[in-house]
Amino acid sequence: MAEEDKKKLEIALQLKRALERDLERIGKYKPREKKESRTKYTPQSRQKPVTIDFSKVKNLRDVDEQDYDAPDPDLLSAIRKSMSSANIERRISLQVLSNLIEGKCYEVSRQLEGSRDPELLYNLWECNLFEGKITLHSAFKLLKDFPGSPVAMLFLAEVLLFAYNAFLHSEKILSTLFEIFRNPRLGFLLSMYRAEKNAAAEYLGELTRTGQYKDALPIYLLLHLIGHGDETKMEPLRKLVSERKHNACAMAALALENLNRRKLNPGNLQQLAAQFPFCKVLSNIAAYTEAAEGKEFESFNVDEPTRLKLHIARAVNNGKSERTKELTARLAEMFGEFQLTLGIRENVTERKGLLLHKDELRQATTLKISSGVDVARLLFDYAEKSGESYSKVDYVIETPEIEFLRLVWGWRVCQRMY
Repeated sequence: MAEEDKKKLEIALQLKRALERDLERIGKYKPREKKESRTKYTPQSRQKPVTIDFSKVKNLRDVDEQDYDAPDPDLLSAIRKSMSSANIERRISLQVLSNLIEGKCYEVSRQLEGSRDPELLYNLWECNLFEGKITLHSAFKLLKDFPGSPVAMLFLAEVLLFAYNAFLHSEKILSTLFEIFRNPRLGFLLSMYRAEKNAAAEYLGELTRTGQYKDALPIYLLLHLIGHGDETKMEPLRKLVSERKHNACAMAALALENLNRRKLNPGNLQQLAAQFPFCKVLSNIAAYTEAAEGKEFESFNVDEPTRLKLHIARAVNNGKSERTKELTARLAEMFGEFQLTLGIRENVTERKGLLLHKDELRQATTLKISSGVDVARLLFDYAEKSGESYSKVDYVIETPEIEFLRLVWGWRVCQRMY
């Protein structure tokens, strides 16, 4: 075994041991409850042809690397066209991918019977995940069955994130993957998750030089520049991203940027949320705008960090201290801790906890919170110490941005899991 391979295997084994030490906590995770009813997403074809070299494709991650936008109908058509001129081995691989896209798990399982190629088996693992047939135990077992396999590690992180809302442990696995392979795209997304913008810029530049994920790069660049970009560069970038109307990630990035500039069109946002019912970013922005206007937002899923922050704000504003403690404890458990910034607003506010940035607060003080707290009590104490009216003090909660973890897999997985 080459020295580099030994190093990769050792890192993977270190991860396995670290996770085994944390098995008690991991074992407490329960599968995420799916909504009983949801609007069915119907993908639309696009005018641009699919641009994929299928000789380099074994699974959906390979597809996204070459054509991040390709809708399912277009992708299936391109796969079938490629199969007509492929050899038997390649034809089987493409048929597996086609069956995964169409949700034919029985066929995927039959076609991959006896296979030991983790990159191909990834299709079967994902198909079972989409059908709710993967447990944390079975995903964890893949690390033993395929020691040192990056695909097995990637899939375990996927299960933890999408099926169990175990953000902290999913990030731990992805960070280990990055230590092994130094993939610039993964480095960028992890840096954005941690709000490390300078490091993210370096990885984004490196990713650009590789020529990979060309379709996703404008989306990544827009997300990176939100709140900090030169307007002369932002406007053409907005226009470029806005043309990708069939891509949920593009529309979500644009909505986030518009929200940051206070340029959000509520009617357009509702249309996008209806068009892409699986997109957490769009539904969370819609809930935020409703909460900011004093309306009742859709109250399901307090296991979603962004939505949980809105529930905390509602509990604070309704004077429910015990409920606030319960919800902040849940948020702290998700990430180990979170940052709570207290400060003074320019204007009086009746609804607290709905600011977008802590920079909007004067004389701010930031606390690290690792358990449940009574936020209203902290605000009262802060107001008294600063000599300000309670009506002018406010707070901002900061947690890692889990949407950047979801972007590791992208809209194709969100579409099937949410």
